[in-house]
Amino acid sequence: MTEVDGSFMLDPEEFYGFPAPELENLGERKEDGFPEVFSTGPLCPQHVGPPCPRFYNNTMRDYVAGDNVTLSDDLRATMTQYLKLYVSLLTQNYLPSNNSLGPGVMVGTSGQAILFLRLYLNFGNKDYLDLARQYLEASLKYTAPTPKSQVGFLESYTGTYTIAAIIYNELGNTAESQQYVDLMKTAIVEGLQCTDDTFDTGRAGLLMAARMLNTYFGTPVIPQSDILTMAHQILDNGIKTGNGKYLVWKNQVFPDIIFWGQGHGSTGVLTQFLQMPELLANETAAYHIKMTLDYYLTIQYPDGNFPTPLDPPYPDQPDELVQWCHGAPGFMPVLTLGYLAFGKEAYLNSAARAAYHVWTEGILTKGLMLCHGVSGNTYMFLFMYEKTKDPKYLYRAIKFQEFALKTPVMVDPSIMRVPDPSPYMFFDGSYSGAVVLWSDMLTGKSYHMPGFDAYP
Repeated sequence: MTEVDGSFMLDPEEFYGFPAPELENLGERKEDGFPEVFSTGPLCPQHVGPPCPRFYNNTMRDYVAGDNVTLSDDLRATMTQYLKLYVSLLTQNYLPSNNSLGPGVMVGTSGQAILFLRLYLNFGNKDYLDLARQYLEASLKYTAPTPKSQVGFLESYTGTYTIAAIIYNELGNTAESQQYVDLMKTAIVEGLQCTDDTFDTGRAGLLMAARMLNTYFGTPVIPQSDILTMAHQILDNGIKTGNGKYLVWKNQVFPDIIFWGQGHGSTGVLTQFLQMPELLANETAAYHIKMTLDYYLTIQYPDGNFPTPLDPPYPDQPDELVQWCHGAPGFMPVLTLGYLAFGKEAYLNSAARAAYHVWTEGILTKGLMLCHGVSGNTYMFLFMYEKTKDPKYLYRAIKFQEFALKTPVMVDPSIMRVPDPSPYMFFDGSYSGAVVLWSDMLTGKSYHMPGFDAYP
């Protein structure tokens, strides 16, 4: 590795044993600004041309019983090639010392710490663990508690503290690890002051952070009683806001808009509730959760999608977004978990309809992002596969990646869409989400979307 500005970046030839892959000449753009790629019509360019379609037309054959659900040798090779390329781009162009995106998980350096931690856990290379430490320690310099305003894992200090406890434990620095466990014990108590209950920024995300630590350490390092106290507070708020009909929570980002999706809405909270057996054992909690899931069945569109608000900056049609944070993908896990918790077949059938809509309209031209791209949608297929063991969901996940990796405008850094303000964002940038996803699919050690599941 090469030292730059007090940090280390990977030299591709030194680290991988061969140079970073060279990309082929992918052809010229047409007069309208769109490149000639595949046979799916106009595709999304970087910054030119008219508005692009939201998704690629999926003409791939869906799963038929007996189809192969393993990665082909060609797919593994291509996936590995691009994983290495993206890691090289990240470490050379977004150094730990670069705090331009902030210290948080969603877009900042804590997200890169999670990325390299996952690579270490999947591949066992200690250079990855050292990179995780570097990005983490860069984050810690700019991280301060904000218990009254934001406590969510993705967009507050709790994500950084949670990942610090895990990374330092992996490094064998048990005293430093315990320091951040103790800070998270404080966070779960002080977080009772926060009035935001949603997943991205609020207390549902803190529930996930606490569950992540308890899952990782294999013991309740965060007292279960404190977690349940917070969960019941969140539940009470949802009952009040929904007037007892179904659970609804307002959000900080758009306080005048009611969302149903994972990002700022009820589904993000319910996904956490449904993974807490102690809460589900409470009759009142179970009653209101089931009422809300039953309501979801009534608002699902015939095509399998779920509505998004008719307010700017969202589309003027409520049946357009098909991404983890809004629309069908985020409903797949909550309905699947609802089926597993309560045994109601209608929930699983609804999840399957949502999943089919993702299959048809979920290869998003926006990019490979976790939050609103192909990587997040692929992870939702993997979630359903892990929970149901139905091979069609693993098949669909693989097919999404075959499509992406055969479509240069989706993966080639010289022509792929560049998200604003940076391609190096963790949840909102294409490189990081794809790297974590591919490392999971290549090793099969984890099918857990980082920042969403209680798995580091």
